[in-house]
Amino acid sequence: MATQAFVHTRDAEMIHFFGTRMRILVSGAQTGGAFCLIEVRSPAGNMTPPHVHHRETETIHLLEGGMTCVLDGKPITVAVGETVVLPPEVPHQLKTGEQDTRTLLLCTPAGFDDFVRTLGTSTPVKPDPEAMAHAVAVAASFGIEIFTS
Repeated sequence: MATQAFVHTRDAEMIHFFGTRMRILVSGAQTGGAFCLIEVRSPAGNMTPPHVHHRETETIHLLEGGMTCVLDGKPITVAVGETVVLPPEVPHQLKTGEQDTRTLLLCTPAGFDDFVRTLGTSTPVKPDPEAMAHAVAVAASFGIEIFTS
């Protein structure tokens, strides 16, 4: 019988990622690629570009604030305590409401954590068009398609 590694999140890795602050609580490396769990703090008014994940299911649980999940152009309001499950191949965009938000993001299988590490920074950086173009190119190698127009 294989022994599982004990995981403790006290020293969780913190990464700034396109206007958000992410703490990788449990990485894919720690779960044999099964999943990753990330705490996401997003400022009021922040939004992801429209995109689709081709590999993973995203499960988002809202802990603080408010957000709107736009699925195929249809807005869905998400309140504190609610959970949204976004299967692969579902185009979506996430918009933070009028207050900062804090969510738990579970991605199955893992891999999104590696994408965050690849593009993230140790300090906040304001995204610019060059950084966004780089993100679009890198995203494809992680099975994520970002729609720019």
